[in-house]
This record gives sequence, structure tokens and C-alpha cells, in this order.
Amino acid sequence: MSGNGALKVQTGPLEDLYSKLAAAARACDASSFAVYQISAVSGKVDAGRVLYCTEAKDAQRPQRPDADDTIILQSQWFRLHSGRSHTFEGPSFHVNKELVQLQYVVDAPSTPPMLLIAALPIDTRQAADCSIEFDAILALISPSAEVHAAILSPRELEVARWVSEGKTSQETGVILGLSEHTINEYIRSGMRKMGATNRLSFVAKTIRRGLVV
Repeated sequence: MSGNGALKVQTGPLEDLYSKLAAAARACDASSFAVYQISAVSGKVDAGRVLYCTEAKDAQRPQRPDADDTIILQSQWFRLHSGRSHTFEGPSFHVNKELVQLQYVVDAPSTPPMLLIAALPIDTRQAADCSIEFDAILALISPSAEVHAAILSPRELEVARWVSEGKTSQETGVILGLSEHTINEYIRSGMRKMGATNRLSFVAKTIRRGLVV
């Protein structure tokens, strides 16, 4: 998957994770590999911006989920958050033109909520091998509050801390010298980054992951 393909990375543990996954995809002859950030708001789950992407020259980049894929994505997301302890859900396979798209949903403490897509040749053995390699890599993901602390801005963390103590947006705004509207915007942006479906879920995730104590 080398060549003139676009590449978007974040530094640190996430870059290392993406690189390992991309290498596993490449070993199975994937023409491209992409990571999309997931947003989950009010029961709707979507694949958002690209966090990482690499592709071979003239290769077809993995396609964003279409209507059918979105149903699969939401099903994976809800299954992942149904009380199970797993940090990733997959794989799902989708035939797209002359490719098989291998998809995983990941929401581990040390990663942003994300969708992995590898574009593979239509070869059942290679698709199976790639999924096994992804399983092994994703199973090694360990909790890291530092990673999410870097994803959330200092102000978002500060707002989450006061809200976790039972403060309303208005009360938090008074404490921080900001408007209630601005506080709600910080909460909404934090929810998107953490893949939280509501205010309580956002605060719960920050506490569970050690960002707010």
C-alpha cells in the first residue's frame, strides 16, 4: 500500500496502532486501509472524518459506509455497547465492485471511536487471514487515559469535571466565566470525540477512562 496515497496520522500510541493494522492489511494484499472516526449521537451512528488512510497508487480508496453499511455499522456499535467487555466489534464483510471491504468498529479506552476499513481482493482466505490479524492486534489495545486526555481539549476536560460533580451548564459557566451556550458546545464536542450518545454517557466515559476523578 505504498505509493502516492494520502496518509493522515496522529502521533503516539494511535499512530503505532494504525501502522500495525495497515501493515497487517498490506500483508494480505489490501489495496488500501482507512480509519474513520465514529460519531454516535441520539442513537444515530455515522463514520466521520478520516483519521488515517493509506492506499496503493491508482487504488480504490475504501468507500465510506453507504445506507446498507450504516445499518451494519449501527448494529456493530450497539452490540459493542450492550454490556459486553470487548473493545472492538467485527468483522463485517461487504463486496464492493472487485473488492471485499473488511470493517471493524472499535471503541477502546485508548482510542477514539473509530471504523476500520480494509479493501481486499475477492479472496476468502486472504479476507479471513486479514480479519484474524486484525483480531490479534485489536485484542492488545490497553486502556490509556493519556490518549483520550490528548483528544479532549483542556477546556472540555474541565467542563466534564464540573458536570461530573453535578453542576448544570449554567453553574459551570459561572464557575468558568463562560456562557451556558459555550459550556453546552464544549459538552457536545466532547460527546462527539468520545462517541457518547448523551451528556450522562459523556461524563460516565470520562470517569470510566480516568480522565475525570
